[in-house]
Amino acid sequence: SGHGRQSKYVSDENYIFVEVAQVLGFPSLVAELKVVFDEVFSTKIPPILANITEHSGSYLLPPKTHQKRFSVALSSGIRRLRAGIARRLRSK
Repeated sequence: SGHGRQSKYVSDENYIFVEVAQVLGFPSLVAELKVVFDEVFSTKIPPILANITEHSGSYLLPPKTHQKRFSVALSSGIRRLRAGIARRLRSK
């Protein structure tokens, strides 16, 4: 079921390329894109490979350059801990 939704999304999105090529006046590109997209979308992916994570959708893991570094996460955690302790001490 998940694979069907993904295939429809990808085919709908890629058909835009065909329309753009047609509007720009590239009939040979239109024909080639249709052949390639038809070939790709007619290929059946085995169910075991279509949803290996058993999630209902896809996810994206950001590159290391966009992930919070351990030292930053640790310092912000310590800062939150200190603030929590200070709040408790003030409330007594």
